[in-house]
Amino acid sequence: MKTVQLGAAGEIPIPAEMRTALGVGSGSLVKIDRVGNVLLVLPIGQEDLSECYTPERKAEFLLNSAIDDEDYAGAREAVQAMGLDPDLIPHDRPVTAGCDDLRPLRKVKLSEAVNAIYQAGGSGWDSVEDVAGAIREMR
Repeated sequence: MKTVQLGAAGEIPIPAEMRTALGVGSGSLVKIDRVGNVLLVLPIGQEDLSECYTPERKAEFLLNSAIDDEDYAGAREAVQAMGLDPDLIPHDRPVTAGCDDLRPLRKVKLSEAVNAIYQAGGSGWDSVEDVAGAIREMR
């Protein structure tokens, strides 16, 4: 995961190695979508291609998506329910200082989204679109 700084008009710079890997450059068209607190960027013509996630990648996504200690605890439980040790998954703990005002802005807690996905048959959670659809249904 890379950290980038937004431009004055809201531009999101995409690192060169990612542009090369995706086959996009200056002037390329992409689709962008918001799924919870995650932005999905898909090159036009590749939007039907879905990345298949390993259980470890799913666990990393869950742990890195937590925005506070409560969400983090739920994410750890979900990772353990997947049969993985959250301490062995590379991830960053959420920074919660000064974030008390974020909770009311969220429509779905991560732990609720994870539970809904697994109740709906978590074994089918193999692509970005599967996750996006499950979260959208919870709104």
